[in-house]
Amino acid sequence: MLLDVIRNGEIRHPLQIVLRLHPDDKVGRYLKYRHAPEIILDIPERYLATLGWTMTHADLERMAALLRHADVMVNFATTVTLEAAIVDTPTLLVAFSPIDPAEMQRYVVGLHFEMHYKALVERDLVPVAWDRDQLVSWVNRYLDDPSLYRTQRAAIVTDWVQFTDGGSGRRLGEAILRHAGLEPPSRVAESEREAQCARR
Repeated sequence: MLLDVIRNGEIRHPLQIVLRLHPDDKVGRYLKYRHAPEIILDIPERYLATLGWTMTHADLERMAALLRHADVMVNFATTVTLEAAIVDTPTLLVAFSPIDPAEMQRYVVGLHFEMHYKALVERDLVPVAWDRDQLVSWVNRYLDDPSLYRTQRAAIVTDWVQFTDGGSGRRLGEAILRHAGLEPPSRVAESEREAQCARR
């Protein structure tokens, strides 16, 4: 749908789509887009069935760069909305499907919008496209004015994120160690270990 509106000029700005797949998604359904010059497929390569997605430092940097440099992030109900808010990237939720409207209604609107996304939707912290025209309109509006919903993105960060320094993994690890009765490594020792790993 977005490819069509880019090509027919309904999107008023030049636009390239980075199609970022979920690590557990089926790649085959997206391969038809690999030759479209307007679309870049971004496929995570480190999904482990027993552990889920195991991100390396390079994976984290890539994802952060994608979010930071995107003009608009479009999704339906993922935690990436929180991450996009941290870097003030305009975000749009899609709540319709021309392919399987019943499943979109059940899975997104009936499940996600009533659970972990409920407050975001009810407080109007992220705009929702309920049909094709709203999707096109919001993409154009955001490209015209990226400051739209900036106050709401700041509220998402304040109310849901708390820490934005990139150190939450370390804090969580230290809390687990302390709970297990172990002393977390000193920051100096940790920095030296990271430097050794980087040299390898």
